[in-house]
Amino acid sequence: EDSTLQKTEFSASIFKDSAFTGTTCDDCSFNESTLNNVMFEEDAPVLNSRFLKSPLQECNFMATNLHSIQFYRCNLTGSDFTKAQLQQCNFDHVVARDVIFYKSDLTGSSFRSANLIQATFEKANLADCDFTGATLFRTNVSKVRLTPETRFDGAFRDQLEVYPIYRDKLNVNALFTNE
Repeated sequence: EDSTLQKTEFSASIFKDSAFTGTTCDDCSFNESTLNNVMFEEDAPVLNSRFLKSPLQECNFMATNLHSIQFYRCNLTGSDFTKAQLQQCNFDHVVARDVIFYKSDLTGSSFRSANLIQATFEKANLADCDFTGATLFRTNVSKVRLTPETRFDGAFRDQLEVYPIYRDKLNVNALFTNE
């Protein structure tokens, strides 16, 4: 049977090799918690919650609803957010090397000063996102959806990856015409 955890305090906890399933976390705090190889199942949405300064390494959030989450200063290295709903999330100052956001909806999310080296945003919705000052070195931005409100001011964008079929036809800098 599904359950809901509201305003639950998990701060400074350790979760390893475990799964959240059939449970909604609403307005929960995982601040400074360590999550290693944790799976959040599709039927376990996390809403309006905080993971401030938490290492969340090799975690699986595939197809999970993660609306209005604070990931500020988290280490998300190697985590997978494929097809996740991540609207209005805060990824400011995260380390997100090799993180997968394939086909994720990140509408209105913030990645200011984030380390996104070799992250994958392929086919992601980046409408209204803010990447100001982010490092996007070798980041896959193939077929992403952008709006004029998507910001890349001062972002390091060297060696962005796009599908080879489009590389000759597309000036990668044309992806960022709103500057």
